[in-house]
Amino acid sequence: MKRSVLLLVMLLFGAFLQGQQSQAPGGQDPPPGQQPEAVVAQEMFNAGDILKGKRVEHAFIIRNAGTAELVINSARPG
Repeated sequence: MKRSVLLLVMLLFGAFLQGQQSQAPGGQDPPPGQQPEAVVAQEMFNAGDILKGKRVEHAFIIRNAGTAELVINSARPG
């Protein structure tokens, strides 16, 4: 069960990164030399042992360290 939760968290994070867009609002490319950069302080979360039927929640905080606006259009599990 522990491996399943860890795998699910990794898939969700990977899907987030895949859904991340490097375009400015309106579908335009950012100005030359400017790019968004998603930074996640905690890339992995281990929920430990979970009892069957229990719900686990965790928030990943994402910060833009780039010079252009970071736009996330969607994120979904892999």
